[in-house]
Amino acid sequence: MTKRKIVFGLIGLLAMPNLAQATQINLSTFAGKMEYDNSIEKSNRDNGVFYGVDAIFEEPNFALEGRIEKTDISYKSSLDINDTEEYDTTILAHFGMDSNIRYTAGMHYISTDDEQLYNGGTAIFKASKIIGTETQYAAIGSELFVTHFEKGHDELGTAKAVTIGQITPFFKIYQEFYSGLTTRIKASLSLQKTDSYQKQDYSLYEISFGGNYKNIDMSFYIFGGEARTNLRDGGRILYNTLDLQKNGIGIKVGYEITKHVAVFASYQERTFEEYLHTKDNTLKDASILLNFKFENDFKSASPRF
Repeated sequence: MTKRKIVFGLIGLLAMPNLAQATQINLSTFAGKMEYDNSIEKSNRDNGVFYGVDAIFEEPNFALEGRIEKTDISYKSSLDINDTEEYDTTILAHFGMDSNIRYTAGMHYISTDDEQLYNGGTAIFKASKIIGTETQYAAIGSELFVTHFEKGHDELGTAKAVTIGQITPFFKIYQEFYSGLTTRIKASLSLQKTDSYQKQDYSLYEISFGGNYKNIDMSFYIFGGEARTNLRDGGRILYNTLDLQKNGIGIKVGYEITKHVAVFASYQERTFEEYLHTKDNTLKDASILLNFKFENDFKSASPRF
């Protein structure tokens, strides 16, 4: 599947007439910059940029989401390594949005010239149960990801196909107060299984805290453990390298400019052991997102997914 087919296929899906008449449409555009460790002993990479668009078409009981992202990575000038580019395409279908049992199914496909894992795809499945009301509830569920890279390498540099399974059980609490304040807490544990590396089992936890008051939204998260090519954010983010992910922290702040326009800024620091290196590398990235919301006759429960 070529990059052009992926992009135009997703654009065609998002332009279907029945989706254009959806009860609510959320459109987002985002961009960010990454900075790697200055030491060549820790990282061959120098910096990178990423940008993309995300669209969600919602009905009271169903939502279809499409996301396209491009990432460009530059390597240190002292190394004879070509810069790499990557195209990520994510499609997610959310079912049962107005019920207590909710499901998500979709895929994440990567087209890249990075020689570690090359092109690859992920099947995404999620199920959750909601206990409570729209203003006060707990949710428990699990995500399942199966990722396959046909032309990859193991951690010893041997060329081979790489397959990774990941299951991520999670627990979430959401609360609205009369003052207009909302709070949310989420905890998850990602368990990975693969036969492609010397070590076959990995685990990574993540805990996030967030809140909203009037026009301001803020969230903070931490994660730690070990994982390879792991997925986050429901499958929207895939680290498709042989780097050993270890821990990180992040913060995101949003401001609702109008009822239909909001802006978000985020910052993250992530520690990992880069492929063919033995010392930890710290990646810093910052991004900004602009969201546009168009709605008709229903108000979404928050958060929806």
